[in-house]
Amino acid sequence: MRDVLRLTNSEASIFRDCRRRWYLGQYRGLTPARRTEFGAPTSIGNRVHDALQAYYDPARLTDPVEYVDASCMSDLIDFPFREETLRKEWKLCVGMVEGYLEWLAEEGVDAGYTVVGSEEAREVDLMEGVTLLAKLDVRVEEDMTGHIWSWDHKTGASGVEPKLLQLNTQALTQHLVEYLALKKEGRESEASQGTVFNFLKKSQRTARAKGPFYWRDPVRHNKAELEKHWQHVVAIAKEIRSTESRLDAGESHHTACPPNPGKDCTWKCEFFPVCSLHDDGSDVEAALEDLYVTHDPLERYTS
Repeated sequence: MRDVLRLTNSEASIFRDCRRRWYLGQYRGLTPARRTEFGAPTSIGNRVHDALQAYYDPARLTDPVEYVDASCMSDLIDFPFREETLRKEWKLCVGMVEGYLEWLAEEGVDAGYTVVGSEEAREVDLMEGVTLLAKLDVRVEEDMTGHIWSWDHKTGASGVEPKLLQLNTQALTQHLVEYLALKKEGRESEASQGTVFNFLKKSQRTARAKGPFYWRDPVRHNKAELEKHWQHVVAIAKEIRSTESRLDAGESHHTACPPNPGKDCTWKCEFFPVCSLHDDGSDVEAALEDLYVTHDPLERYTS
């Protein structure tokens, strides 16, 4: 068991969703040896998200189209065997961010906001032996009110039910970490109001495509919501610590971390190619050694 559990929303979400995926990716620290998910929703979403993060970062102010071009060219050099799929993703991502810049110019939706902080990692004490770690999104100040908001860039084929946005654990965790960090310094009044979800539709915006292609949904979190989320996160942390203890004591992952298969496994789980091998008598350890390598799951929080 880890001396200190540095819990992230990503680990908590994976643990809630599928304990087998958590066991392989978090407990054992495995990750695919070769990146092959180009064209998948996560790859497209991450590329567009990173391009917009660079665009709104005051220290970088990178043109998002140039960012996408550079990142895709780099991947094309590293993964020439995925050229066809990668070029399709490249074209889609460029079309999305080009249209986004046009939308900003035409609608003036960024007017009235000032960027006051770039993406940064913060960590706070949650309970004994557990900290809560989050990478906060870009922070903006609403010029008319002085309110601070977090901007979270999202991509998808359609909108998201507002009630689901209100329950979004990533936004809640980021807000909670920010609030607890500022409260410790006696500055909780400076915490953000919540999150503005900045949506980009996955579309080439052809003549037959239906909009809207870009929109924003603000979501506020009050202190009661943050308190309840703290309770939820503490509960998950306790379950993870207990599961780690069982595994450390030699209990089989089949009883400590049973799988939870679903229709989204094919695109969202990096361990889908080997999942069934755990149960059918195959030499799954040989497959894991061939297809995966060990890594630090928290690497993105230090880069």
